[in-house]
Amino acid sequence: MKHPTDEQLFRRLQQGDTAVMGTLFERYKTIIYNYFLRMTHSEEDAGDLLMTVFERIHKYQKSFKGKGKVRSWIFQIGNNVLKDYWRQQKRDMDQVYELNNSLEFSGDFSEEKQQDHKMLYKALNYLSLTEKNRVTMYYLLEMSYAEISEAEGISINAARISVHRGLKNLHKLLKNSGI
Repeated sequence: MKHPTDEQLFRRLQQGDTAVMGTLFERYKTIIYNYFLRMTHSEEDAGDLLMTVFERIHKYQKSFKGKGKVRSWIFQIGNNVLKDYWRQQKRDMDQVYELNNSLEFSGDFSEEKQQDHKMLYKALNYLSLTEKNRVTMYYLLEMSYAEISEAEGISINAARISVHRGLKNLHKLLKNSGI
């Protein structure tokens, strides 16, 4: 059986079928949660932010006019939720750096790989919040430049340049750290 597209599900939601929220949640919960976890380094905050995204999806469903993809609209909401979170928390880079030092990696990674991952996350935190966000969207969430541009409200070219600039800065940081 063919699964309905996000756009089909969203039309049903806008017509009053609230049961499709569960399907949308199942499709997006992992990727959005992992995005928030990477950005906040807090499982509790990531879970809270995830719930806020779906509360806003439900609350603002009528504002989606179908001009773009539902996925991009959902990530735009997620991006706005994250910006609100950072404004509310007013965390500085020193606090984020401390959180990264305590980050533990699980799985079958060698000690060297774990150190590489820690260094990568530390380096990501030295990027501007905008560059960090866009590099994360492109490489970790595998969003296209078009999806990033829709989510951020910028041109596709600006998304491409920002990701490239962030990657270049990340490369410099990692090169100077000895990786």
